[in-house]
Amino acid sequence: MSVVIRNYRRDGEAFWNQLDIVPVYDDAGTVTHFLGFQQDVTEQIERKRLLEQYEHVFESVSDPVVVLRADTTVVHANAAATDVFEVDFRATPTTALTDILPSEQASVVRRACRVVVETGRTQERELTLTLPTGQSRTFQVKFEHESVSDSAGDRVIAIARDISAIRAQQGRLTVLDRVLRHNFRNKLTVVSGRAEHVAANAEEMDPASISEAAEAIQTASDELLDTADAVRQFHLGSDPDQSSVPLDVPTLVRSAVGDLRAVYPGVEFTVAGAPAASAICPAQLELCLEQLVEHAVGKWGAPAGQVSLQVTDEPPSPSVELAVRFPGMAFSEIERSALDAGSESPWNTRRASGSGSSSGPSRTPAAGSLSRTPTTVGS
Repeated sequence: MSVVIRNYRRDGEAFWNQLDIVPVYDDAGTVTHFLGFQQDVTEQIERKRLLEQYEHVFESVSDPVVVLRADTTVVHANAAATDVFEVDFRATPTTALTDILPSEQASVVRRACRVVVETGRTQERELTLTLPTGQSRTFQVKFEHESVSDSAGDRVIAIARDISAIRAQQGRLTVLDRVLRHNFRNKLTVVSGRAEHVAANAEEMDPASISEAAEAIQTASDELLDTADAVRQFHLGSDPDQSSVPLDVPTLVRSAVGDLRAVYPGVEFTVAGAPAASAICPAQLELCLEQLVEHAVGKWGAPAGQVSLQVTDEPPSPSVELAVRFPGMAFSEIERSALDAGSESPWNTRRASGSGSSSGPSRTPAAGSLSRTPTTVGS
């Protein structure tokens, strides 16, 4: 018989005692004695409790966590990791994390694990993954040497933090920055130029010219106020909680086009594609369309005077695509890359503004996707 019991030392300190009792037999097979063996197993019991606590925390955290061997075979994976990758790692104990990742991301994970194993230094990497649901999510992953278990061999623990919302917010701020730089600079230039002209030539100007200058200043000021209000709406729309209700994309686009026709009567707008398509539409979508058209008309004069908007809905795709085309107008390679990436670097911003050169135009449309579900707001 073997039993672990809680015991107390003479000084009152508690400890765990493993008691093993075995019988002693004589030649006839009769039990004549019992031998008792005691062993202090306090350290083992406490270590077991500590591991159980770690296991509870491991399974409870909402971030995906995996423990890997040096060859990236998954030893343990918490529930969050199972949900993200949709792989039951317990049922497939020989699965390597690099086997279920695209080749580029797999190489990043493999290199990070090798550095941790060889040097013991913590590594951080950013991975953008397309999940089995079709959604794209960005994770910041920390790779550390795992030292909790007694298992032989080098192991790495990888903790992934979903930063998709942060990256989406950064993309929205980039758009907002461009709106501010473009609109405010242009309108303030009009206000400043007209005001300087009136100040310098007021005595020679006739009433009609002064009235014209005042009207131009007033118009630019009104547009600045409109932009300020749009920026406020943009900020409100950046909150995912305010963009969690699916809306009909074609209906929203047609409403935006109706307003654009009133502002740009010389431009021909067409809306084509799916007659109905439900998706999560950020509050700033109409503002983005307005700014895209305004920039095209202001910079290129809207060649051919046409703007085409296409809504594509192809289930079971997880998103609805909205493409805006300007027949006859070409984006530079730098501007095209910024549209594809959803953001721009300061260097690309300077080049796109004219202080650099590009290798040629691209005539592909500006396009973005809108998620069907409220888990991710499309760009």
